[in-house]
Amino acid sequence: MATKKALVGVVMGSTSDWEVMSQAAKVLKEFGVPYEARALSAHRTPEALSTWRRALERRGARLFIAAAGGAAHLAGVVAAQSQLPVLGVPMPSKHLAGLDSLLSMVQMPKGIPVATFAIGEAGAANAALFAVAMLALSDASLAKRLAAFRARQARAVIAKYRLEEKIPARISDYLKKGADMQVPETVKHNDRCLDKTHNVIVGAIGLALDAAAEKSRQLGFAARIISAELQGEARAAARFLAQTARTSLAGLQAGERSCLLCGGETIVAVSGAGKGGRNQELALAFALEIEGLEGVSMLSAGTDGSDGPTDAAGALVDGQTAARARGLGIDPLRHLENNDSYMFFREYDARSGGRSHFITGPTGTNVMDMQLLLLEKRV
Repeated sequence: MATKKALVGVVMGSTSDWEVMSQAAKVLKEFGVPYEARALSAHRTPEALSTWRRALERRGARLFIAAAGGAAHLAGVVAAQSQLPVLGVPMPSKHLAGLDSLLSMVQMPKGIPVATFAIGEAGAANAALFAVAMLALSDASLAKRLAAFRARQARAVIAKYRLEEKIPARISDYLKKGADMQVPETVKHNDRCLDKTHNVIVGAIGLALDAAAEKSRQLGFAARIISAELQGEARAAARFLAQTARTSLAGLQAGERSCLLCGGETIVAVSGAGKGGRNQELALAFALEIEGLEGVSMLSAGTDGSDGPTDAAGALVDGQTAARARGLGIDPLRHLENNDSYMFFREYDARSGGRSHFITGPTGTNVMDMQLLLLEKRV
């Protein structure tokens, strides 16, 4: 769709990407947002890309949606050339199913951002919806249409699961008014309906860490909270915690005990065919990192009592876990490389008679994960 004034520039690296990017065009058309779509390669037609971008900006473009696969440099090139927001859509690829496209876009260097969406059609549609939301910040009419769209989505879910007769009439009526653009999508600041509303946080990772620290002190440990925002890949987090444990242990006096506490949520980059969860993966990686180190033990567990598709909340390890496992005929590194932490701890407990697997069942709450490191400087 080409108009004299296109608010959104949609560019893709190849005409073959249109099958996916037509989903973005469909959304923009539904909201009446003028756009212009072109197939221009960052590698094969860089000058044509720059010429088109500059012309579109002169005609009033407010942002760009860029889609590419493989090396996926297109979004980054547009972002480097323009000060307008760039929304990136990774295309599915032949060999890596689009993971290469996703990582190429999302790992932009600091200073040249690209807002990256999901791979494929969902990402294309969401990028367009995100563009609509950005434009709606300065367009009241568009904001109403977006609110109506979301209300229709809610009503569609109700209809799909036949919930019409199960929800209160006031809620059903409110959703209908929203779909008809008679009420805003969400309650706004200073709305009278909020006069008697008070929000109280009853559970959070910070509260859980504070409670654990207090209990540690009662048990005779000097407690310290490292962070409530542990993130990143589980094995990288294990290396960080292992280094922190080594440094802290070195600073203790003989007989002194310390408890280090951490909270957050990590991820697992799955490359194997095993079974596990982020806490069990972190614990196994930590056991390998501190192998042979005396006076260090750690629990990593989910506060909801669940870790991945397993019945365990997490696992307990110490500096002897890896060596003991090998003595029992279990290879900890092989299990880690296969993302098979659950079976590692299951076999370890079965052969050793221990209880390394931390199994609590559902706890009835969820404030992310916690890691507890107990340090004791041996005499």
